[in-house]
Amino acid sequence: MITWSSNPMQSGNKRVFISIPWFSPAFRGGGPIQSILNLVTQMQGLCDFFVFTSDSDHDGSLLAGVQTNSWINFNKSTQVFYASKNNRTGKLRRELIATRPHHVFIIGVFDWTFNIYPMLYSSIPAIISVRGMLHTGARRYKPVKKKIFLALFKILKLHKRHSFHATDDIEAAEVKKVMGETARVFVAENFSREIPFSAKPKEAGKLSMITIALVGPMKNHREVIRALKKVHSPVTYHIYGPIKEQEYWRECNKEINALTQETPVIYHGEIPPALVPDTLAGADIFIMPSRTENFGHAIIEALFAGLPVITSRNVPWLNLESKKAGVNVDVDSDKIAAAIDRFAGMDATEFQNWKRASRQFAESQTNTTGLIKKYLLLFK
Repeated sequence: MITWSSNPMQSGNKRVFISIPWFSPAFRGGGPIQSILNLVTQMQGLCDFFVFTSDSDHDGSLLAGVQTNSWINFNKSTQVFYASKNNRTGKLRRELIATRPHHVFIIGVFDWTFNIYPMLYSSIPAIISVRGMLHTGARRYKPVKKKIFLALFKILKLHKRHSFHATDDIEAAEVKKVMGETARVFVAENFSREIPFSAKPKEAGKLSMITIALVGPMKNHREVIRALKKVHSPVTYHIYGPIKEQEYWRECNKEINALTQETPVIYHGEIPPALVPDTLAGADIFIMPSRTENFGHAIIEALFAGLPVITSRNVPWLNLESKKAGVNVDVDSDKIAAAIDRFAGMDATEFQNWKRASRQFAESQTNTTGLIKKYLLLFK
């Protein structure tokens, strides 16, 4: 039985059932949580969203203060069902039927309960938002499991029944590479969260760097730490985010222990989204030379805050240097070190110019009205 304070089923809007492993107030699951939070926030009143998710965060910790196993109001157009672990697939199937959605929007590819199960049992064709999981770099992580799943996916012809959502043309090409040229792929970027601009001046000859991300090999923290051995300026590196792989973090710590006192690395642990703006305001630049990134919420939020970004060429945010918004580098410790030294050596005036340009670049990449139109077409 579904109860509502105001019944969106009678609003006349398209009903979109979203299946996602973690959702706000969870935050340890990375970008997809922020993507869907931004989506249901920006599109209030335009679609009726039913978000089916777990009652826990990425690390398994239960979410505090949420009502489980019933639909609750999240905003005026969004209801959320935080499902407890017991018989989640049964609950998902029941609610898929009860909500009578026009569209099923599946966030992710490889999770059994929230991705694979609704692909198999949705009574209507779904839209699968691949979230970077089909990128070549991402498929190299746990490759055997993924190859088996993708083979079964094609045997069952799920790629012909369902369509796909990509956040840019590069990701759309990756989907077609994996699923075949006949795969139906819709392209719509993620909505961004605008962060207040920070006018904090840079201290002469020094640099404060920050990374906010899941700590794992995809974000390349270790290569940044290796680069610090080669820089010629005093640099402090602040790392925020949950540790996704303990073995990788142990390898990072070995590199940290080999650094001098002039290049300290400080791990602060995970950080809830509400604290991100103030945390970014305390740093000079954002650094994250990702192996692959289908969007990179942390990157665009840093740019909004006025932090020039050092990142790889494997992200959607390219040509940063021509816009004075940062540098795209090869994932190589020498190249990363050179970029760090370049920012460390900037005087206050030049650095402020780059900060303002970073903000301007972020604003130029944001077209909320146009993006809303794309999602309305996606859910047409």
